[in-house]
Amino acid sequence: MIFLLLKKKNEAAEPATVKDRTILVLEDEFIIAMELEDVLGMEHGAHVHIASTPQAALDILERYPVDGAILDVNIAGESSFPVARVLSERGIPFLFATGCEAASSAVGAFSEVPVLAKPYTMSSVVAALRGMMRA
Repeated sequence: MIFLLLKKKNEAAEPATVKDRTILVLEDEFIIAMELEDVLGMEHGAHVHIASTPQAALDILERYPVDGAILDVNIAGESSFPVARVLSERGIPFLFATGCEAASSAVGAFSEVPVLAKPYTMSSVVAALRGMMRA
């Protein structure tokens, strides 16, 4: 009986994972998008959908179930907020990534959403996604 209790306690302590989760990445910088796809997909076993425009991200959301998302705030002069609204309405966790201080303050409508400041490390992205998946 004690063994079963210890086993349950250890299972609860395991970190959340992105393995077998479907992640939407909205990023207009090709190199960053490919690095995210490589790290999340090949190294961590996630299924990754890359979108380089907000409309492409919305199209992905219509076609595929998504477990979480990373949204660059500014996509070639367009805001990712329409995508954030859809994710929020559907209860899908997401985080913002931005290289602009002004953009990070503009996410006020989504104040509960984590913001990663660029340049970020891939380990910080994975940690943020794990935190999202745990919540």
